Amino acid sequence: MRKVLVSLMVLSLVPALATAVVTNPEGFEGYALTDDWAPTLAGEGWQFVQIHGMSGAVAKIVSDGGGQVLETDNSAGNWMGLSGFPMWDADGPADADFAVTKTSFDIKPLTGVLGSEFAMRFNRHPDTAEEPWQGTWEVGIRVGHYVEAGSPFGPTDPESPGGWSSLGTNVYLRTHQQLDQFIDTPIPGFGLGVWIVPGVVGTPPEIISEWWTMEVEEDNATQQTRARMYLRGETPSTWTPWQDHNGDITYAGTEGQFSGFMAGQIQMDNWSIIGEGPPPPAFLPGDANNDGLVSADDYASVQGHFGDTGAVSIPGDANGDGLVSADDYASVQSHFGDTAGVGGVSVPEPATMLLMAAGSLMLVKRKRKA
Repeated sequence: MRKVLVSLMVLSLVPALATAVVTNPEGFEGYALTDDWAPTLAGEGWQFVQIHGMSGAVAKIVSDGGGQVLETDNSAGNWMGLSGFPMWDADGPADADFAVTKTSFDIKPLTGVLGSEFAMRFNRHPDTAEEPWQGTWEVGIRVGHYVEAGSPFGPTDPESPGGWSSLGTNVYLRTHQQLDQFIDTPIPGFGLGVWIVPGVVGTPPEIISEWWTMEVEEDNATQQTRARMYLRGETPSTWTPWQDHNGDITYAGTEGQFSGFMAGQIQMDNWSIIGEGPPPPAFLPGDANNDGLVSADDYASVQGHFGDTGAVSIPGDANGDGLVSADDYASVQSHFGDTAGVGGVSVPEPATMLLMAAGSLMLVKRKRKA
């Protein structure tokens, strides 16, 4: 009986486990090779639009080392390139079902538009968004000659002949807090003196095209995003810092799409969205930093986010009213020591649990004597 009781208590402390789910992976192996492939969102899950009807831009399936990849080519057309809204109908795992949502894809920049510029950006957003920036994040690459010299489009040389020219490669993560409110963060490993796109103005002649892996992770408890990009198959590089994203967008059910813009020639492969880990715990009163424990760290979270507003459980929101205020200090105090159990149910602090366990064992002994 004692073994059974102890086992039950131990099991009650083990969090629910969730297996990883890969949603709608795309390797482009099922398509026929073609120079004029133009899939539509309804028919095959992808679509591209020539901006302002400019000619010369194409999307096609090509062979690459025995496999197949998607290539968008605007090198012979207008600098405006190809866009898609949405570009990929990527119905993904609901964020609420997993601790982390991971997005990854491989890209190979081939050349810029007319040798002057290379631009690429991708956004994740819900099906209901009217604009691609009404989502959680964007990742992108900018090099070459262009006029948007401010963040995140640097580094640039304003003294270069003819206008702004790149001094390297800018790879960035943009996290959206609300509509038209965002944070731009450089992805480590790039910047001044780093070149990855051949044939663009300013790029050294020895630079060759290589495959890169872009990874984006979303923490579904803290509502934050980070990203990194590195040579495919090699040791992953450093992540960006975690940055807050719009907690109101949860990709509930099986919704979620990607929009993209590509100026230049680029190959893409191995798109996937993965949900990993047990789902975030249900709301725990007093847990301002969403780590499943009400502790002194939660006071710091309230202080650091004081005045913020948004969805329930934004960082600092200890009482679940969507506002970080003095009331959250009181919530941390009144629930100090509580932890989130299975399904997010609040359980007493460890000292109380030890007393409960000891009392249960005493009851077992008493019953045996009787």
